[in-house]
Amino acid sequence: MRFGEDVTPNHHRLAREYVLFDNFYTNGDTGPDGLFWSTGAIAPPFVERLWPAALAGRLERNLFNAAELASTPPAGFLWNQANLAGLRVRNYGFSVVNNPLPVSDGVQVKSVSDPVLRAATAPGFRGPDPGYPDVERARAFVRDLKILDDAGELPRLMVMHLAGDRTSGTEPGQISPRSAVADNDFALGLIVEACTKSRAWPRMAIFVVEANASGGADHVDAHRSLAYAISPYTRRGTVDSTFYNSAAVLRTIELILGLSPMTQFDAAAFPMVAAFAAEPDPRAYEAVQPKVPLNRKNP
Repeated sequence: MRFGEDVTPNHHRLAREYVLFDNFYTNGDTGPDGLFWSTGAIAPPFVERLWPAALAGRLERNLFNAAELASTPPAGFLWNQANLAGLRVRNYGFSVVNNPLPVSDGVQVKSVSDPVLRAATAPGFRGPDPGYPDVERARAFVRDLKILDDAGELPRLMVMHLAGDRTSGTEPGQISPRSAVADNDFALGLIVEACTKSRAWPRMAIFVVEANASGGADHVDAHRSLAYAISPYTRRGTVDSTFYNSAAVLRTIELILGLSPMTQFDAAAFPMVAAFAAEPDPRAYEAVQPKVPLNRKNP
């Protein structure tokens, strides 16, 4: 791995304690199309044709959001399907425009482009911003989770965009890649820990995927990537070598929530049934602090 266990102790521990997927692949090639595959089971032609120009800096990336109808998948996104089914949704970071930093009132979100997510968005959870720590996003989520959990109002579907591990490369003055990934790792650990200690944990499942493998230096395939299924019903300490991809994760979530497939890809995807057992193991997770600084900047 590019980032060993000193940088990513929670990613390693979660894979060991729950289930390790060693045959998982992203459907997307890059960040822009990968987000659509991870949330809508397809990247529309508009996105597929234009993401190379966007990555080259010749187009604005905000073309790829709900404000541009051509970028919307034919059946919408997972949260659209949940909304149509009458299920409550909570959004952390998708389709948001951030307020300028610093904010004095804790409201990080200026606006939300997706109409379904406007009323469902947590205002204290900042959207993608390479200069903002994922750990702060995690703390905002933990506060929101406690309020919802104490009130017994936890939504059926919660979606989160935790994008700090994308890093800023070696750009001077930005957080270094090792610190950015360590920050993302610790944030994930804190989020999982809070969920496992909530009242709703006995009925919860957490799915974690990367939108794309970033052309990962993998000896099997450049699309092979990380995926996690974290639940009391996970077969703990096992390895699942079944072929899965981004669409398979969506199909699994759809089956749990009773939702219809969005495209032919999630309809045909094999659900992650081998990762789950009939009897639960409700033990809580304890987050691990990475051994590298979380705020070191590039010279």
